[in-house]
Amino acid sequence: MSSRLARRWLALGGAAALLASGLAACGDDDDQATTASDAAARSDGPGAPEGGKGGDGANEGDGGAAQGRKAGGQGGGDGGATGVDLRVRPGSVEGARVTATGAVQTLPPSEQSHRTAQKNTYGSIRDFGAEAEGEEATNITFGLVQYLDAKARGDWATACARIYSVLRENLEDTEKGRSCAETFGTLMQRVPKANRVEQARIDVSSVRRGSGNRAFVIYKTPDTLSVDMPMYVEDGVWKVAALEAYALTPDRVG
Repeated sequence: MSSRLARRWLALGGAAALLASGLAACGDDDDQATTASDAAARSDGPGAPEGGKGGDGANEGDGGAAQGRKAGGQGGGDGGATGVDLRVRPGSVEGARVTATGAVQTLPPSEQSHRTAQKNTYGSIRDFGAEAEGEEATNITFGLVQYLDAKARGDWATACARIYSVLRENLEDTEKGRSCAETFGTLMQRVPKANRVEQARIDVSSVRRGSGNRAFVIYKTPDTLSVDMPMYVEDGVWKVAALEAYALTPDRVG
């Protein structure tokens, strides 16, 4: 992997910028230009949920738990010291379902939505690695869904457990005894809960798995044309490599 790509993955999410800006959901024109440039650069190479088992994902959720327990199954673990359950259990997220390709999502799959998302994402991301399906796609997308669901519900401990460690460390202040959950919660309180809930309603268009430990999930929400989230597998657990996914909204087009 090129040093340029390595640096880009470590910087994904712009943790320092987000801390300073209060995690603004949408930037001005300059912010959009920077995000677009970053997206191209990053692709130049390869708590307990409140709801019960949800929707069509109830049966698949039981199978996901077994997947998470497999050695090296990229989904097991309990979040370490946090005690958060990171096993791959799609049914543990209210409204989640597993599609025929293995993707975990919270909206019914729509071919039109998939085409729209593909059309409006960057070609470098669309062509990143190879398409993941089956168990691998389930492991990757469950990590994303659990993160988004935790954000929507204000479960900051679970959200932090799903953040790539390099980003998570930027949210911790060990000298002052401030945890990631405390900092992240304070930041996210500035984002209306309705927005966080809407961001968690996703229809996965594509799961692009690189040759190393990286992947991208391309998806769509009701208010976007396309969203892409970089993912990173760490100690066998897939985590988000950005605090906020890059979302292309209709107002940013034209």
